[in-house]
Amino acid sequence: MIVTLDGTAGVGKSSVARAIAKALEITYIDTGAMFRGVALAAQRRHVDWRDADAMAALLPKIQLTFDRVDGANHLFLNGEDVESLIRSPEMSQGASAVGVLPAVRTFLLGLQRGMAQSGSVVLEGRDTGTVVFPNADHKFYLEASAEVRAKRRWSQLQEKGQPSPSVDELKAQIEARDKQDTERDIAPLCCAEDAVRVDTSHRTLDEVIDHILQTIRERSARAT
Repeated sequence: MIVTLDGTAGVGKSSVARAIAKALEITYIDTGAMFRGVALAAQRRHVDWRDADAMAALLPKIQLTFDRVDGANHLFLNGEDVESLIRSPEMSQGASAVGVLPAVRTFLLGLQRGMAQSGSVVLEGRDTGTVVFPNADHKFYLEASAEVRAKRRWSQLQEKGQPSPSVDELKAQIEARDKQDTERDIAPLCCAEDAVRVDTSHRTLDEVIDHILQTIRERSARAT
């Protein structure tokens, strides 16, 4: 079984995907983290995120894997746990920048499809239901207003004790990310025609998770 969760930045895809994977006892693949990992690798080697040739040359030197750390899914870059390093607003912008490069998308597409060969998976990102797995068994598209997402992100950074821009600055960053993601030439962010849209603006995390799980179970029961 393949479940895809697509949607805009800061809409809660990662939290929902982790919970869905745990409830269904299947593997969770955070595709957004993989783009962030590529951006971090480029930054460390002083490679411009928008330099297509330099980025393409860097890709063979990048190894990305996921592993469990204290019960949580962490991204490893060339064997190093970089989960905390890729969650900054800067790496979010970096992920969006490298995400428009064909070489990067092809590189990660192969990795993502390879990871799904081992069994049932939940993937979250921006094109998992439209490009990575267009024939996924269950597709969902999560959305929320930019203001709601900015407030959530600000609270998350505060809870983690990390430096945080103002809510207004975060909102501007989110809107810029949305614009770049939806208007890029390659695999732009959009809702798959057969995806279930879920507005999380006024729903708690548990309500979103319960709604998606119920939808999956009802559809699976009808298919049997």
